[in-house]
Amino acid sequence: MMRSAALTLALTLLAAPAVAGDRTSVPTWLRGDIHIGYAGNLALVGLEDRTEPDGPLLEAGRYVDNGHAIRLGGAFSVYHGIAIRLDVPIYFDSRVRWLRANELRYTPEFDRPTAAETDALPQDVLDGSSSSRVHNGFGDLTLGFRVVPFAQRGVPHRVAPASLAVDLDVVFPSGGNHDKVRDNESAGPGVGGMQVRLGVAASRRLGTSEPYLGFAWTHRAPYRVDLAPVRRAADPDVEEDGRTKLDPADEVELRFGAEIIAAEDHDADTSIRLDVGMGVTYVSPGEVASGTRLPAPLDPTVGHAAITSEHVVLDAALGLRIRPRSQVELRVDYSAGWLSPHLLEQVDHKAYGVRTSPSSFVMQLGVGVAIRLR
Repeated sequence: MMRSAALTLALTLLAAPAVAGDRTSVPTWLRGDIHIGYAGNLALVGLEDRTEPDGPLLEAGRYVDNGHAIRLGGAFSVYHGIAIRLDVPIYFDSRVRWLRANELRYTPEFDRPTAAETDALPQDVLDGSSSSRVHNGFGDLTLGFRVVPFAQRGVPHRVAPASLAVDLDVVFPSGGNHDKVRDNESAGPGVGGMQVRLGVAASRRLGTSEPYLGFAWTHRAPYRVDLAPVRRAADPDVEEDGRTKLDPADEVELRFGAEIIAAEDHDADTSIRLDVGMGVTYVSPGEVASGTRLPAPLDPTVGHAAITSEHVVLDAALGLRIRPRSQVELRVDYSAGWLSPHLLEQVDHKAYGVRTSPSSFVMQLGVGVAIRLR
C-alpha cells in the first residue's frame, strides 16, 4: 500500500486520535475552539511476489512513505449539543522513498509478469518514478457536523447515563489531487473526489476513566482524471473527454479504548488526560492509476486504471491532553498500525502479483495546541 498508506490512514492522519471526551463532546453554546498542529506519518512497507503462480513469496522491494503537514481548524457550537467543524491540512512534503525494488519482467512460461528474482532497478529509475512523486500543498477541506443527542454533562436538558455523538464530515476536493501532475512534476495531496464520513461514538464516565466505542464509515466518490495524453479509442475506461474515471477505496473503522483522567480541577477547568485505544479499519478495493504504486510497471499498463485489493489496518493509539488553563489545551497523539498483505496494482487477473509483506506498518504523530474560546 503506497499512497494508500499515507492517504488511507492517512488522510486519516489528519484526523488524529482523540481522547474519549473529544469524541462525544462539543463546545458550550456559542463557544468554540481553534486548533493548529503538526501531523506526520511514516510507513515502512515491504513488497513480495512469486516467480510462478503457486510458488513461494519472495522479497521484491522495500520503501519508506512519509509525510509532514500542518493542520488548521476549529469548531463552533451553534446550539446545545450541535457544532460545526472546519479542518484545512497543508502538506509540506509527502512522498515515497524507494530503498530497493526489482524490475517487473514478463514470463511467457506462466503468462504473467513478476518482480521475484529479477534485477534490481537502478536508483535513478526509482527516484524518477511516478510512485516517488512529491505531494504538497493544500489538502482536501473538511466541513464537519456533530450532534450530541444526550450526554452525561455539558448538554442542558439532555442528561443521560452515557454520552453519544453522531458525526457527519464532508470532504471537498482541494483542486490539487495526487493524480494531477504540475509543471514541476509534483502533485497535490488530495484524493481526487468528494468524501463523506459518517461516525457514531459513545462513552461513559466511570470514576477517573471514560471507556469509549466508535464506529465510522467513509465513502470516497469516483472522480475523473487525465492519466495519459494518448489512449486507445476502444478503451472502455476512457470517457469521451479523454479522462479516466477512478473509484477510490472506502473504509469502515471500529475503535475502542478508555480515557484516563490523571488530574482534574472542575472549578478551574484544568486537567491531564491520557487515552489508550485500539482500532481496526477495513479498506475496500479501490482504483488507482497504474504506475503510482509500483516504480516501473510494464508499458501496456501505464496510465490505465488498476485495483488495489482490500485489506485491514490494525492500530494502537496513545493520546495526551494537558489543559494548564481553561483557555489552552496541549495535544499529543501517537499511533502505530499493521497493514495486512494486499495487492498494489491488479490490472487484470494476470497482471502484477506484487503485494505488501506482513512486516509492513505505519506510524503517525500529531502535536498541537487548541485555543478554547470559553
